[in-house]
Amino acid sequence: NNIIEKLAQCISPPSDIRQQITRCQALLAENKLDEALRVTDWILMVKPDSPRGLKLRGDVYRAMGEVERAVKAYVQAHELSAIYLEPMIRLAEIFKDMDSERALDYLKKLDGISPLNPDRKVDIGSVYLKLADTEKAVSYFDEGMEMASREIAGRVGDVASLFNLAQAFSSQ
Repeated sequence: NNIIEKLAQCISPPSDIRQQITRCQALLAENKLDEALRVTDWILMVKPDSPRGLKLRGDVYRAMGEVERAVKAYVQAHELSAIYLEPMIRLAEIFKDMDSERALDYLKKLDGISPLNPDRKVDIGSVYLKLADTEKAVSYFDEGMEMASREIAGRVGDVASLFNLAQAFSSQ
């Protein structure tokens, strides 16, 4: 029950918090960082264990150039909800240029949760390439190419089906 409740709140948080999350995202987009930080303060005062609130706080800190504080907020968000992907995505992005081993750790966690993402396979391969492990890099690049090819083939099939359906309706 606890897991289902947490998932429900991640998908659809209570309305006041949801409104503040939306407001914070808008403030971030407008680069009103001090105000956005105050909104995250409110969110975390109302719900101290809010992974979304912590992720947003990390986004604000990151936009302010306070990378260490951003990392701390993202790590807290990840620890509170291991299945919420956004904090791990942000951590992988931050560490991509700073600490390849840590970036790889988060990318592999993401890959374990969501293994059918071809872009992530390429990202993992790129990190292995930076670490001079070309064998693993090539393996991940191959997986990414294979997944992307399947994805494209599926999309082409969908478009062809819709095209045929449209032709059938237009001829009636």
